[in-house]
Amino acid sequence: MKPASFLLIKVNCNVQNAMCDLTQKKNDGIMWVIPVYGPCQIICYLEKSTYPKLEQYVETLREESNFLEIDARRVKPIPEDASLKTFSTPSPDVAVLLINVNYKVQREREVTCRLREIDGVTFARAMWGPNDIIVVVEAKNPEEMRNLICDKIKTIPAVAGNSTLYGYSK
Repeated sequence: MKPASFLLIKVNCNVQNAMCDLTQKKNDGIMWVIPVYGPCQIICYLEKSTYPKLEQYVETLREESNFLEIDARRVKPIPEDASLKTFSTPSPDVAVLLINVNYKVQREREVTCRLREIDGVTFARAMWGPNDIIVVVEAKNPEEMRNLICDKIKTIPAVAGNSTLYGYSK
């Protein structure tokens, strides 16, 4: 797996304009971008060939005027990541969960693998920072999304807490 980061972005402009700026950079390592409700307006997933290139690219993005703040959360590689498939831009009915793990119950590595087995979880990665795991979930409607998050993810004994950022149409 290539070095990667999740970027939680706050913008000081129209979200659609910022989304267009990021979407145009897809060939430059940005794998997917979604607008979300919450303290940040955009989440994107970025991969580069080396860590220095990843860090340099994040700093380049931080210099752009459309972004008020970029919280870069570097992915924490685990051996099971080798079998991950490339993930494309999620559908509009998507939520991103920032999950904290209770290490006294289970390690983040095991929780990440367990999350990947849940129907509706389209992407899960361990990461560095205030949250341990980032998870992308998709459902057909808000009720199914609630059931997925509340009944299948939050009930995992090692999930100590989470923040849910609900996506919306571009």
